[in-house]
Amino acid sequence: MAVDSVLIAGSGTALLVFPTETANRLGMPIFEERDWFARFAGLVLVALAAHVATTSRSAGDSAFQKIAFLMIVVSASIASSIYVAPGHITGWRLFTICMGGLWSLLYAITLPIKTIGLQEPQDD
Repeated sequence: MAVDSVLIAGSGTALLVFPTETANRLGMPIFEERDWFARFAGLVLVALAAHVATTSRSAGDSAFQKIAFLMIVVSASIASSIYVAPGHITGWRLFTICMGGLWSLLYAITLPIKTIGLQEPQDD
């Protein structure tokens, strides 16, 4: 989850800081509010990254399992939404689709096996 939160934060930051370039790389069509949309999506991704990072470091097993299940749905939804989004298919779009699908699959594989996360040492 910690690695995924870094990747999500990087994607969100790219959308916030370089909305036009990132939208072009994703093959999004040009429309009047495209930069606003890209920045809004970036803001949501940065917030999601903060939530995932916090959960991976300090939440108990129950909360961790719930966020892992949520991330299966979110990652698959992002991948499928980018796939069916208007615009043309670019290499970056394909990479993003594959990464979203991969993370969804990884969460789905590891969730039933064992709760995995960064475990902080317990102070006695």
